[in-house]
Amino acid sequence: MNHYSDNFKTAARKKFFRRSCFFVLLFPFPHILSEGKKIAPHFPISKRGNAMKRKTGKQLILLLFLLFAVTALQNFIQQRSRASLLHTDTCFTESFREQALSPLLYQQLEAGNYTDGEFADLLTATMLNQRFYPKKISGDNCPYLRFKQDEYLFLKDCYSAIWNDLETFPIPARTGTDIQEEISYENTFGARRDYGGSRTHEGCDLFGRISESGFYPVISMTAGLTHSGSREALLGKNPSAEAIAQYSNEQHVTAKTPPALLFHSDDDTVVPSMNSVVFYQALKKNKVPAVLYIFDKGGHGWGMRNNFEYHNQWTNLLANWLKKI
Repeated sequence: MNHYSDNFKTAARKKFFRRSCFFVLLFPFPHILSEGKKIAPHFPISKRGNAMKRKTGKQLILLLFLLFAVTALQNFIQQRSRASLLHTDTCFTESFREQALSPLLYQQLEAGNYTDGEFADLLTATMLNQRFYPKKISGDNCPYLRFKQDEYLFLKDCYSAIWNDLETFPIPARTGTDIQEEISYENTFGARRDYGGSRTHEGCDLFGRISESGFYPVISMTAGLTHSGSREALLGKNPSAEAIAQYSNEQHVTAKTPPALLFHSDDDTVVPSMNSVVFYQALKKNKVPAVLYIFDKGGHGWGMRNNFEYHNQWTNLLANWLKKI
């Protein structure tokens, strides 16, 4: 037993000595030691390994931060670049005046259940995002609100005015398939206008081959009754009382005035229903045949909309009136 015990102790000492020499030789190379199967956690190499792990973790965090910063900077540059296309005079440029909206996109915009403000935002952003020749609806207006808010809101007001004009003064109906045969265009931007005061024309003129009366007459120029945009375009910002009276049709009704059929909506916030009422009263006062229908709702410019709640009713009323007149 003693001999066996001595041999065991001798073998143990030799094994310890060999391991000690191995550790001393490889101490400067911790990455090699870390691959060993048994390294006591209290050895200095363990602390060095933890330090390396902490350093690697910090480097990863720094790398992620740099990646986030680069992405944010790239997004900032892209948005700034998009917004740089917008200026205070954008609505006076040739690109703006030559813009085009396809019938398909027009139908998509009309089909949406938007408020006036939402519709104007969507139309403005769609046009800006695709340089006034859009192929799809794109309502991202964040770059413009972030970098060019005043310019964007001004352009949005311009689009609202244009769209209201399109609804109020529609281009005469076309019968052919080639628009060039049906609509002629005359560039009168900046041309001199003398009626209602000396000024320059702020738009262009469109002429239909078929001349038909529109749906929406501007009857009165009286404040509180008129379409304010039409009055300003025709008479200027501060028209005289004489000019207002001259261009207010209800003040010029006579017995020779043609019969009239009038439709309006009581919730029209663009042109008050009294605009039609005063004309109807003037017609009746002069014994001119006249009929007036005021619907409880419908808003402004529903004559061109097939989705108007009373579409069938008003078209039937119109057909019956035309048969009798």
